[in-house]
Amino acid sequence: RLFRVNRALEHQPQARPMCDGQVDNAKHPNIGKFSTELSFKHKFGEPFETYRVMDENGVVLDPNVSIDIDKEEAVHMYTTMLRLNVMDSILYEAQRQGRLSFYMTNYGEEATHIGSAAALKPQDVIFGQYREAGVLLY
Repeated sequence: RLFRVNRALEHQPQARPMCDGQVDNAKHPNIGKFSTELSFKHKFGEPFETYRVMDENGVVLDPNVSIDIDKEEAVHMYTTMLRLNVMDSILYEAQRQGRLSFYMTNYGEEATHIGSAAALKPQDVIFGQYREAGVLLY
C-alpha cells in the first residue's frame, strides 16, 4: 500500500463516453516509458521518458548508480513514510466525519516527500504546503 510504484500502469484509463456520445480513448503517450539516463529535454512537445533508478521490485537498474544510504537512514525514511500514511488515515477520517474542514491526503506521494527532505541540510528552510507533510515530519 505504501509504495504505489507505477500505479498508472496497473490501472490504464478505460474508454468513457463524452458529452457528445463519442468514446474518449485518450491515454498519455508516455505511460510505461522509462529511462535510466538522466538528461534534460530541450524541445517542448517532444515525448519524454520518466527517469528511475530502481524497478518496481527495488532492483537498481543501472549498476553504475550507487545509493549511499546506510541502514539506519533507510529505516528512518521508511518509518517516516509509514507515520505519514497513518497520519493521513486519521486526519482523512476526521475530515470525512466533519471534525476538520479540509484535508488533502498524501497517499502515493510519501517517497517524494521523504526523498526530498533527506537531501536537505539542517539549515535549509522549508515552506511546507498542504501536500508536503512528509517533509515536515522528516
